[in-house]
Amino acid sequence: MGIEWDESYAVGVDIIDAQHKELFSQISGLIDAMKASRGKERVCEVIGFLESYIRFHFATETRLMDEHGYPAAAAHLEEHADFVRLFRALREELVLSGPSPTLAISLNNQICNWLIRHVLGTDRPLGAFLRTVRPK
Repeated sequence: MGIEWDESYAVGVDIIDAQHKELFSQISGLIDAMKASRGKERVCEVIGFLESYIRFHFATETRLMDEHGYPAAAAHLEEHADFVRLFRALREELVLSGPSPTLAISLNNQICNWLIRHVLGTDRPLGAFLRTVRPK
């Protein structure tokens, strides 16, 4: 279970790929902590970091889309909003029920699947666009 970075996920823009690698690593760490029932405090710590990092990462992508006039920006940003809603719902479930292997499975199924789908289906076209308008 979990999510591991694979070079096939690379979008070809160094800053985005580096941030994606960090997201994959942190989400994997969160799932591992929950599976091991490491305690609500530690899991909440990782959730807090992830929330901040997700905002940071989405702001990076938004800035790049704005700077370069990315034509599919509106749809891309809506996907980001969907992810934030999904993440908040899972965080609320964590607050209510505490970390558990069951919630780890739910997080793995929902968050990891969304992230891979988004990177491959939405960030890749952004990467291709950015490579045509700016250097790596």
